[in-house]
Amino acid sequence: MKLLDEPVVNQYGHIRYAEDADHYYECWPMGFNERLVLLNKADVYGGYTYGWCFERTGGLLVKAALLIWEPEMQDEPQFWHKRAGPARRAPQRGVNPMYNRDRCVHGSYMDAPCERDQFCAREGN
Repeated sequence: MKLLDEPVVNQYGHIRYAEDADHYYECWPMGFNERLVLLNKADVYGGYTYGWCFERTGGLLVKAALLIWEPEMQDEPQFWHKRAGPARRAPQRGVNPMYNRDRCVHGSYMDAPCERDQFCAREGN
């Protein structure tokens, strides 16, 4: 993943922060939060492949997550509180297993209590 020198904002307010050979990495404002989405470059309809919801910070939390995320070795970024779509698996996930443990839909690791929902059914992976 390569961060863009300058973010690109489209007519819908979506902020493109990065790209790699297959995906664009964008921040979409939603009703009560922001969503980091991976858009497949080959998809002409613009649907996203993976998505994670973050607290609304004007894109700052999403950008911080992108700065420290290594998508080739880490399944998912940090700081999200809800997964919007399927769980992602990094191509080289064995290199960095500490970040690749299974998570619930709220982002907590399955081997620890859910930090967002005390009644979490612990599904989603």
